[in-house]
Amino acid sequence: MRLSAGRTKNETAFFGANYAVCTLLALSFRAGQAGGSREGTGFAILLGLISGIMYLASFMLLRKNVIKNGVVLPAVFMKLGVLVPTFMAVLIYHQRMKAAGVFGFLLAIPAIIIVCGDSSAEDGERTDASSLKWSAGGRGLLLVLLLAGGFTDSLSKVYEIHGRPEVKDIYLIGTFLTAMLICVFMAAGKKQAVRKEDLFWGMLVGIPNYFCSRFLLQALERLPAVAAYPVYNIGGILLVTLAGVLFFRERIGARKAVGLLMILAALVLLNV
Repeated sequence: MRLSAGRTKNETAFFGANYAVCTLLALSFRAGQAGGSREGTGFAILLGLISGIMYLASFMLLRKNVIKNGVVLPAVFMKLGVLVPTFMAVLIYHQRMKAAGVFGFLLAIPAIIIVCGDSSAEDGERTDASSLKWSAGGRGLLLVLLLAGGFTDSLSKVYEIHGRPEVKDIYLIGTFLTAMLICVFMAAGKKQAVRKEDLFWGMLVGIPNYFCSRFLLQALERLPAVAAYPVYNIGGILLVTLAGVLFFRERIGARKAVGLLMILAALVLLNV
């Protein structure tokens, strides 16, 4: 996404190509399971339709955030969306949070305030093209991304609890096919020219996008959630932060670094 910024002009085509690749990959894996059980297919399709709408909305928000705020903080806030399914698990499934989870939840709130606070002259930071951009709109986009990403993650949790693992590919097909069809309708309405660059970068993004969803579902089948989610959330943040600093020269001041460390600690506590 970060590399495609400035190289693509038709965002609808970009997202459509991304989800077309995801759909083809999901179909290919399902084809390799011919003759398997179809029990739970209806639920997988229905939840996939809902998930597809939220996946597209979250993905569009993520792209806008990456363009506006760099790669590090959008990745952090996307992962911090785990607060939403955690809150829903307590309210809907009446799951009890451990003391560590409650402390992590409370720690995340001031961490968000620290990271999203005004940083116009933080630690003498220079304001240039490589610095993180912190307008009020940028901060608002991060918070919306947190909520949208969290709700999308909660749908995966719903499928983990109520869905059947053997038809997870149907759930993924429904998710990505729905998102792709929405992009097709949007593109037809806009009548905007489609460039090769839009399709190329969208297809490239689609490969890791699909396998991210697939491997998370497979990990949850084989490992307890307390092992899978910390690696998924924290490991992803660390890798993206490293890439942002090393390859895209993004700068994070001392105050935001403290906030990021608090968020990492909150994620660990939430998943204990």
